Amino acid sequence: MCGGVAVKREKAPDWVFLLSALALIAIGIVMTVSTSSVVGFKQYQDSFLFIRKQGVFLVLGCVAMAVAIRLPVALYRRWVVLGYWVSVGALM
Repeated sequence: MCGGVAVKREKAPDWVFLLSALALIAIGIVMTVSTSSVVGFKQYQDSFLFIRKQGVFLVLGCVAMAVAIRLPVALYRRWVVLGYWVSVGALM
């Protein structure tokens, strides 16, 4: 509280977490290119077919992450038990 008014402070990003995620994404893209370029060229005459598909999902994932970051924690707490059981069911 500052002078009776609640001030909402934006937290700084966790740089270690963000850089770790970006490193894993980069490694995953490199692995996808190295393992699927020959198959893509042989079957579809396009070495980068699979990497473009991965790129689409990368963009969709980044958009979903940007939305999820903005949601209040109370929303997650309300749905955590249901989400847990849905995840367990999906794994089975």
